[in-house]
Amino acid sequence: MKLKDPAKNQKKEFTRKILGLYLFGAYLILTFCLIYFISSDVLSKNPELQKAVREIAQYLPGVRRFGLWSSFPEPSQLVYALQILGFVPMLLIVFIV
Repeated sequence: MKLKDPAKNQKKEFTRKILGLYLFGAYLILTFCLIYFISSDVLSKNPELQKAVREIAQYLPGVRRFGLWSSFPEPSQLVYALQILGFVPMLLIVFIV
């Protein structure tokens, strides 16, 4: 019967935490890039994105409300919708995998 090596388990946990930090960092960098580089009329120019954001807003009313309160409603709705859609899978990857 083999015994588990505690050092190997610690290394695996450490690697998992580092991967989680890298993934979260990439998530934040992509969010900031979206915030600063998309145009103010991104949804008007792209009907597919507009339709997708409307679909998301039907199930998550905060997306629509966030756009109402913002000075830049279209980019804020798009970024918020993408954040919501991306954050949950990222958490699942970090904490379960």
